[in-house]
Amino acid sequence: MKKLLSLLMFLISLNAYSGTLDTPNVKVKYISAFADYDYIMVHTDPQPNISGLSCSDSFWLLLYDTGGNFGVASSLLEHAQKSHYKVTVTAEDNGSNQYCKLNRITVTND
Repeated sequence: MKKLLSLLMFLISLNAYSGTLDTPNVKVKYISAFADYDYIMVHTDPQPNISGLSCSDSFWLLLYDTGGNFGVASSLLEHAQKSHYKVTVTAEDNGSNQYCKLNRITVTND
């Protein structure tokens, strides 16, 4: 029974998290937020690579306010947009079949 439960938890975790993809050398074009939602919507130019992820729309990446670095990540986005710096964004498959989660942002000064 213990092995069956472990196998089931492993399979569920595979379905819930399918991976991430980096897209380098993009600029933050739009940052949008709704007052009642717990995420910021980020649009980059060019749009991020989501090939192979279950997300179907690459227009927005969603930065959720669920981790300890939300303030840092949102500040990096704002700074990159104002300064016209290129960034690398990491799209994470969140299983929503619409927009991917913004997993990481790396600011470069190239």
